[in-house]
Amino acid sequence: MLIIYLIFSNNLLISTNSNDKQRIICDYCASIIKENYYTQNGMNYHPDCYSDNIQLKCSFCYKVISGVYNKDGGKNYHSDCYRFNILEKCVACNKPIETKYIVDNWDNKYHEFHLNDTPTCEACGRLICENITNGGITINTKRYICNLCSKSLIDNISNIEDIKERVLDILSDIGIIGLPKNIPIKLVHTKAELERMSKIRLGDVHGYTKYEIEKIGERKIGENFEIYILSYLHEIVFEAVLAHELMHVYLFNNDITLKSNKREGFCNLGSKLIYEFYNNNFSNLKLKSMANNNDPDYGKGYILMNSILEKNGWESFLLNLEKW
Repeated sequence: MLIIYLIFSNNLLISTNSNDKQRIICDYCASIIKENYYTQNGMNYHPDCYSDNIQLKCSFCYKVISGVYNKDGGKNYHSDCYRFNILEKCVACNKPIETKYIVDNWDNKYHEFHLNDTPTCEACGRLICENITNGGITINTKRYICNLCSKSLIDNISNIEDIKERVLDILSDIGIIGLPKNIPIKLVHTKAELERMSKIRLGDVHGYTKYEIEKIGERKIGENFEIYILSYLHEIVFEAVLAHELMHVYLFNNDITLKSNKREGFCNLGSKLIYEFYNNNFSNLKLKSMANNNDPDYGKGYILMNSILEKNGWESFLLNLEKW
């Protein structure tokens, strides 16, 4: 806690009288004072005892303190010494932090007011500025990506097939098998476009699975899938979104019908698998965000389905999916 104090000059230098028979004892060293001495708060000191041990000094520059000063952690500081050398500095502007501040998930500390005029990265949540992220880029005038994440964006379909194979392998390890491997994956440039296509509330998910079924009477004779994912997602987020959409394909493919909260919660378990697979700072932050999401479907639905999964394991969980 920052505390500001004000020193009042109440120490006096007194000259001794050589004819004065009264013995004056130094209250610091307990020796007799024979010459000039300082008195403060009713106590007497040799000049050296006073200046070296009693007089208030700055714990940073070690010079004498007079006037206003700061006390912090049991130490005393000149106001300027404290402000420019002890107070934490804002990582965004390098100025001392003297008011409210933010500590982000990457332990960056910055003034709260920077949030009013500086965007944060949609991928990692960092404040986009030169000192933290070396700047960033703007996508479609509404999306902001920092330059730490911009190197990992999926902005074309050239390597999507490799990504799909990797995600399918991760899903197959827990029993999500039999998914069509020829599902086309298309990039959508804006979230608004994605919402128009899906005609459903998307919450925090950045993908949509289009499912078309062909029937003769009640008999299914064919089905087609198309997966649409928002472009310029961080590659780990892209894989998590793709895993979520492939979990939808699993439900469609197996004619499993769930309520919306359980359906989206189940599909978010696919995203969880991806983030756990990478197990780095970025993916762990995404897992934390999923666990703290209050959306009734994508957040609370995920927490519900994840709790059932943890109690039963994947084999039993998938076998009894419609019963939970």
